[in-house]
Amino acid sequence: MKATKAFSTTYTYTLGKSLYVPLTSRCNSLTLPQTRGPNFLLPTDVVNSLLNVRSVEENNSPLDNLEGLSEQAIDGPFDNFGLTRRILPAPIFVKEFSQDSISSDGCYPSEESLLQEMIQFMTQSLKTKIGELDHISNKKLDAIVIAGEGEPTLRLGTILNIARRLRAESTVSTEETLIEKEDDIIPMRLVTNGLPLAEMKAPFRKSILSQLKDEGITEMSVALMTSCPRQYANLMQPLVRADCIHDELCETIRDAIEVGMDVELTGVEHDFVDKNLASELAIELGVKKIFRW
Repeated sequence: MKATKAFSTTYTYTLGKSLYVPLTSRCNSLTLPQTRGPNFLLPTDVVNSLLNVRSVEENNSPLDNLEGLSEQAIDGPFDNFGLTRRILPAPIFVKEFSQDSISSDGCYPSEESLLQEMIQFMTQSLKTKIGELDHISNKKLDAIVIAGEGEPTLRLGTILNIARRLRAESTVSTEETLIEKEDDIIPMRLVTNGLPLAEMKAPFRKSILSQLKDEGITEMSVALMTSCPRQYANLMQPLVRADCIHDELCETIRDAIEVGMDVELTGVEHDFVDKNLASELAIELGVKKIFRW
């Protein structure tokens, strides 16, 4: 008998034991999938979730009123479990890349819909389903990751509100939840290019990072890519001050570490990127996890 999901999700998805929460498809640089190359493959359910985010964001309307975009994805080869992996097509619309205010932004996908999926996921007693990868087994959830196709910090207010409300939810009984951390708190990680934060004045940026940390976002993964500012500009194609943004991004990383966040740096392997120099820069910035390629 074919296994079925315990429940369906529209926007969130899982990879490993982590629940991913995509906030936007907008970005002020190349998106994360774009930096991985034109043939980068993702699990089908991930692609569908990211395209749902695109759909509601493009039309600023709930998905119930729209048709999804999943048919635009390109099928890739089957993986070892017999599941198709897909190529996420390039973004089909462009918006201004201005940062939303540090408050509830009223955008889609809404805080309510995202939070509802997160809480539903954490309170379901999920069972292992042989042959499926779009679930987490009963070994428990180990992280909530604010990530996705676009740059999540373009919706800083939504990040803060979701984190705050999720912490409040953690006070309820956790007997049947998937939480497996001290004090019944799931660690939250922010995956970011760091550019909206890097553009802020230093004191304000540091206050925002402190707020994120205080609301439970204790880990941050930053796509620094390289130690070379010129290479960074070519790899990320930032839409903001490309001549100096790498230096400001490094200062942002320092600030995040100073307020107590656990910072990880990421990059994409290229022959022209010197990994040793990148690791040396990471050490200089005070990063403990160095680079993940």
